[in-house]
Amino acid sequence: DVDVDVLASQVERASELIRLCRDRIGNAKMQIDTVVGGLET
Repeated sequence: DVDVDVLASQVERASELIRLCRDRIGNAKMQIDTVVGGLET
């Protein structure tokens, strides 16, 4: 059996981690775009 409270807690934690990863990926993409933009000019 799966404890619903434990599952809800794990889903909430997963959501936080996904949000953190998206932020970090977004920041890395902006840095890469800046570097590539500098190479193209």
